[in-house]
Amino acid sequence: MQCTWLIGSNSPNSTIRLEIAHFETECSWDHLYIFDGDSVFSRLLAAYSGVLVRYGTSSDKLSEIVATSGNAYIYFYSDAAYNMSGVNITYSINSCPKNCSSRGICVDGVCTCWAHWRGDACDEPTCPYKCRDNGYCDVENHKCICNPEYTGFDCSFRIDEGWWAEELVNERIQGRALHEMVVINDEMWVIGGENFHHSAFQNMIKYNFIKRTWTVISNNSVKEPLNRYSHSVVAYEGNLYMYGGILYNGTVLNELWLYNTTRLSWHLLSKVTMDQNCHSEPCSPLAAMGHTATVVGNYMIVIFGHNPVYGYLNTVQQYQFGSDHWELIATRGAIVKGGYGHTSVYDSGTQRIYVYGGYHSYGAEAALVDFLYAYNSWEYTWILLTPSQSHRYLHSSVILNGMMLVFGGNTHNGTSYSNGGRCFSADFQAYDIACDTWHIMNFPSIHKQNIADFGHSAVVYNGSMYVFGGFNGQMLSDIQKLTPGSCEKNANSATCEKAAPANVTSLCGRLTSCPSCLENTYGCVWCGSSCSHGRCGKNIKETNMLDKCEVAESSNCDKLHNCHACHTEYHCGWQTDEKCYTFVRESSNGTEKAILNDDYRVKCEVPCSSRHTCENCTQGPCMWCSSQQMCIESNAYAAAFPVAQCMEWTTQITKCRGLNCRDIQTCDQCQKNHVVGVGQWYFTACPACQCNGHSTCVNGTDKCLLPCQHLTEGTHCQQCMAGYHGDPVNGGNCTPCFCNNHGDLCHRETGRCYCTTKGINGPHCNRCDESNHYVGNPEEENGSCFYNLSIDFQYTFNMSKPEDRHYTNINFMNIPVKPDVDVDFTISCSDSALVNISVSSSSSPEKYLDENHKCGTFKLRFSHDEHVFGADNSTFYVYVFNFNTPFLLLSLLIMAAIMWKIKQKYDLYRRRQRLFVEMEQMASRPFAGVAVELDAQLLIISAHSGSEDHRKKVIICKKCHPTPIALEPCSGGKAAVLSLIVRQPPGDEEYTPSGQSGLTIASALVSLGTLCKGNTDVIKETSKLDSWKTSSNSSTCI
Repeated sequence: MQCTWLIGSNSPNSTIRLEIAHFETECSWDHLYIFDGDSVFSRLLAAYSGVLVRYGTSSDKLSEIVATSGNAYIYFYSDAAYNMSGVNITYSINSCPKNCSSRGICVDGVCTCWAHWRGDACDEPTCPYKCRDNGYCDVENHKCICNPEYTGFDCSFRIDEGWWAEELVNERIQGRALHEMVVINDEMWVIGGENFHHSAFQNMIKYNFIKRTWTVISNNSVKEPLNRYSHSVVAYEGNLYMYGGILYNGTVLNELWLYNTTRLSWHLLSKVTMDQNCHSEPCSPLAAMGHTATVVGNYMIVIFGHNPVYGYLNTVQQYQFGSDHWELIATRGAIVKGGYGHTSVYDSGTQRIYVYGGYHSYGAEAALVDFLYAYNSWEYTWILLTPSQSHRYLHSSVILNGMMLVFGGNTHNGTSYSNGGRCFSADFQAYDIACDTWHIMNFPSIHKQNIADFGHSAVVYNGSMYVFGGFNGQMLSDIQKLTPGSCEKNANSATCEKAAPANVTSLCGRLTSCPSCLENTYGCVWCGSSCSHGRCGKNIKETNMLDKCEVAESSNCDKLHNCHACHTEYHCGWQTDEKCYTFVRESSNGTEKAILNDDYRVKCEVPCSSRHTCENCTQGPCMWCSSQQMCIESNAYAAAFPVAQCMEWTTQITKCRGLNCRDIQTCDQCQKNHVVGVGQWYFTACPACQCNGHSTCVNGTDKCLLPCQHLTEGTHCQQCMAGYHGDPVNGGNCTPCFCNNHGDLCHRETGRCYCTTKGINGPHCNRCDESNHYVGNPEEENGSCFYNLSIDFQYTFNMSKPEDRHYTNINFMNIPVKPDVDVDFTISCSDSALVNISVSSSSSPEKYLDENHKCGTFKLRFSHDEHVFGADNSTFYVYVFNFNTPFLLLSLLIMAAIMWKIKQKYDLYRRRQRLFVEMEQMASRPFAGVAVELDAQLLIISAHSGSEDHRKKVIICKKCHPTPIALEPCSGGKAAVLSLIVRQPPGDEEYTPSGQSGLTIASALVSLGTLCKGNTDVIKETSKLDSWKTSSNSSTCI
């Protein structure tokens, strides 16, 4: 969404004051630009974004914006990711600041304040709260004079508690952000930075702490570096070394410049020695921005940054002063992820560089982090320290009194909704190096000024922290001084243990590599394939030594979120799912890193930084900024444009707009534009019916006579016919789609073809989709692209996605390599389609074996007796065509015939082995014998059944009490499975007839311990569950 407003005073050089009463937009993506003039080419005053002023609050008030040209042009851009409450701005013309806050009189734009009030807007009391009784009021100078132990505008702050104060200087200096600062003796040198006004920028200035004065440095050398920002500067032996950065035109640099502070001259160190041990890309020095540089001994350590080709860098580069030698360090220890906008500070006590925060990539996305790393530059090792739980980038850090002090930054980390994080933070954190703990510090500002910003720089001088510049919607030029007061650090383990501990269990669980799991301060151990705190679970292998980590668990491939970066490691491979994978191979000692050839890697696309048009940029995984004419990776927006440099961006080719006469709104502009030449208007006034010159009106009505001419269509002949593309508006032409005979239709405006054969892509169906394993040359006569099938694999193709709707063909190929093996080919289609199968070799042209075969389930054998496999390079081609999408299922299987027989025999062998195991298992079950008496106490009684001649013999048990032959108790001891022997009735016979079973074992689930009626003899539980016994009494109740 884009909106513009123009405020005019109707009088040149009038003053327009704008006050922001409310401001809530999406941080970093939605911006409000205010220009001092009547267009975007005027002087930019401010670029606001984020949650700045909420409704009903007075503490968040922003300073007024003043335009002095007589006009104020306001431009708002939003990507509409999510909605917030918006903006409320009031303005006044030729007024005083804030109308003198109703505490003074406005005379010619200047306030004359009433008694007891001061300031440009009469909004500051001279002696508020009577100086809190901690001092007295100096009526003549309109300020409080505080007692020695107090300070502040109202004497309310004790000097031993620490406070912020603005350094009061006489000179006005240009504001800036993303600059660099170093201290040499009593002077603070400021180099480079981003500013809204590039043409008259003071590139190099210095501040004298004692005199409190600014000096603009003039250059005495013939050649000097171009203005840049997001670079690094260090001081070594009285000289300055500036490395990397980005120019205003978007070029990222790897230059190293030396500035002689005595001669006041620059010198490009063009003779620096590249890393001699580097035999493949990347090699030091790398082009980088948003990195950090730290001096340790006679080395400059360059950490992380962003590169236009490799994306967010995980690298450590080392430059040796004197020898001018660069080296890309192979680090050890924890595997860290690098990024942009972090801070690095060196602590001489621990001899470590502490790296905190930054903007890191996560695949195609990126986010702020709260990570804290420590790097030992002598041992080249990384270790993970306790994170701060507060994500940020473009902040500042210094080491002071054993503490790392962190101020400000951008803390907004939301992409689809607002999580409350501020674009401009005034947070002040302290990290205790000895205790590995974080603390939130609350130092008040004695000038009641909002000091929240990011992109500033900080240095230490005389025990205080000085912060200069930064960005909070405007480019700042003030110096803020922090006097820390009395600060006691934790000096021993006892006081450290009292500090609030981090959730080390959660921290360990987040780590995904063995080295990172072991090299930290959390107390983690590696448990097979995951990281745990303290110890591993039962029967899980525990690893607590770094040299015991497996290669597959020690790779950095998953930290490389860019195809070009992934392929800088020989064992990493970028795959079609846009991820970098580790490849290892088995060895006698376990696993080792595999050396990949290009066949196992997806071919990387052209880097976004090498695409120089909107159309070319948006065809890849890139983002086009039209105001800067730059193409960047989609996850690099916050690194490339951190201070609102991009006023409009897109990732869609349909939003790319070329400049032509029809885009220019006035005839005068059209004639003056030298890019498109002399233009002409088609009409001096709108015609009755707007047919764009491709038809006429129907009998004087406002409707166009159809059909349209000149290959156009539509109610106003405003678009090209199917099969043609162009812009027919205002008499434009339509041209046929050029698709290399692989498509008939294309996009009506851009001409990008809709290819009909899957695997063919490109704007004119002119290349194969190599990233998905399609090969061939569609630009040749009768050429096409084929999916290369492998033997002994089954493939399934599902063409039901919306982007598959134009496909009607798909081609396959296979090259058998074994000369003495037949090949079986099977294809199945779920919908109607036709199939052609052909074969060709190096000695014979392509010959069709089957044509226009209906694709149901189709099987064909290629005999090695009929076709020469192997040396003759015989190739089989399968063409599936004449289908309609969605084409739900296409299954193909190519298998060597001998392999199929081997597979059948192997499956039979496995079934037999499984049967042997089952029989052996059944034979090993527990068993026992039991003696059974069948005829005891049986009495044969003759019973009359109504006839003397017919007698029926009945077997009656005189006294039969059943006793179980087996009792299997359940685990609870309350029930059991009881088994009895039951004699089957013999019918009319005395005994069971021959050939039939007279006995049966019957089982039932019974309860244990229930007393029978009139009987007190029960089964009792012994000390073991498996010791159940029946009572000797035959009337025992079960």
